[in-house]
Amino acid sequence: MNEMKKLPDSEFAVMQAVWAQTPPVTAGQVQNLVSEYGWKLPTVISFLKRLVEKGYLSTQKEGKERRFSPLIEQQNYLQFETQSFLKQYHGSSVASLVNTLYNGKSISDSELDDLLQWVHRKKEENDA
Repeated sequence: MNEMKKLPDSEFAVMQAVWAQTPPVTAGQVQNLVSEYGWKLPTVISFLKRLVEKGYLSTQKEGKERRFSPLIEQQNYLQFETQSFLKQYHGSSVASLVNTLYNGKSISDSELDDLLQWVHRKKEENDA
């Protein structure tokens, strides 16, 4: 894959289902994991094919079934999405993001304390 791109919500849901399983997975396994969306098997197969075309999944035929494996690790995609969100909405400022979460009551004082402890721990690791 040359450049990672933001996935539509439906394709991201399919990727989450693939990441949640031990690859390779079948379309039927993915359909079971995304059952809350009410998608029929042909719809799930269409999403899987699109993800193969975009370079997010590989596919191999085993007997009568196609099996799919991720080519992109979940953590790498989440880092890409988070950095993209941070840049677009907060000018790449983590402080702006945390301030927005705190002022919007989306982050509690105890979560903020946890975040501060995490920051101190990471700083100590980098200084070591």
